[in-house]
Amino acid sequence: MTKRGNRQPGQEAPESAALQLLDGGGTNTTVPAPVDPPDWLSDEATTIWHTLAPRTAPGTLTQGTAPAFALLATALATYIDADQMIQTAGVLIAEGQGLAPNPALSIRDRADAAVGKWAKLFGLLPDARTAAPATPEQPRTLPHLVEGG
Repeated sequence: MTKRGNRQPGQEAPESAALQLLDGGGTNTTVPAPVDPPDWLSDEATTIWHTLAPRTAPGTLTQGTAPAFALLATALATYIDADQMIQTAGVLIAEGQGLAPNPALSIRDRADAAVGKWAKLFGLLPDARTAAPATPEQPRTLPHLVEGG
C-alpha cells in the first residue's frame, strides 16, 4: 500500500469529485426527457413555454416543476397582453369627466412580479452578483429570450 505523498512512478493521483465535476466528468450526462406543457395553457403561454423550456437551468424543468413553469409562461403571457393594452389605450384612460390610471397597469405589475419570481427559480435570470454583464450581442432580458435572442 502506498503512503500519502509517496506515489509510485507513473501512478497518477485519483481526481477528486470536485475536479471531476469541473472537468465535466463524474456527472450524469443523460439528457432528461422534454416536459410537455399542460393542456390548459393558452396558445400564447404554450408558445412561451416552448421558447423558454430549452433555456432553463439543467434539471429545473421536470414533471414535478412543470406546474410552476406553466405559471411562469402564463404570467409572461399576461404581462404581454396587459402591456399591449397599455400601449393601445395609454397609461391614463378616460373615466367620467377625468382621467384614471389604466387598470392594465396593475395587472402588468402583478404579472411582472410573478415572472421575476418564477424565472429566477428556473435559472432564466442571471444572478446580479455573479453574472457576466449583458452585451448587445447577448442581452440578458426575458423579452430577448422570448424573441429567441
